[in-house]
This record gives sequence, structure tokens and C-alpha cells, in this order.
Amino acid sequence: MDVVAIANLGWNDIKLPHPVFEGDTIYSYSEVLSKRPSSTRENVGIITVKTCGYNQEGKIVIEFVRTIMVYKKDHVPVKENALLNKVLKMGESNEFGET
Repeated sequence: MDVVAIANLGWNDIKLPHPVFEGDTIYSYSEVLSKRPSSTRENVGIITVKTCGYNQEGKIVIEFVRTIMVYKKDHVPVKENALLNKVLKMGESNEFGET
């Protein structure tokens, strides 16, 4: 799931069925349960997702449902990346001033 979250609105049904130990590798899987437009902001929506985290043995170590406010498609603000811009500028010319 690839979203730009604005705010976590709530967590429910949190379960920790198995312990986690140092050295464990944790993976996760999220499923969208519902989505709706925000009633007050036209550029965002509200989604509810269920997430399961599991260890390298496939044992579920955490489960929860959370509600998140997210930007709608094509409404995510563009964030400037100064380092990326610098690298791209460097690539436009080489050390001899050639392009």
C-alpha cells in the first residue's frame, strides 16, 4: 500500500498474538477495508485498513485496524528534494562545462 498519510485517526482491534524477539524479521500486509471522501476537505479521503505483521516463521505478531486520512490521487503536494535537484543539475554538465 503506497499512500501519503495526513493523519492517523484511530487504531482498533489491536492484537499481539506472538512475541517479537531481537533478530526477528518482521513483514507486513495491509488490506483496505473501506474508503470514502472527506466530508470537509475535497482533496483528501478517509481509508480504513487492516494490517497484519508476521515474523520470518510466518507467525502473526501484530494485527490492527486503523483509520487514516490520505490525499486523493493527483492531490498529493509536490515536495522539493534539494539533494536530488543538486544531483540532477550536476548531471546536466560535466567537469569541462560540456552538456
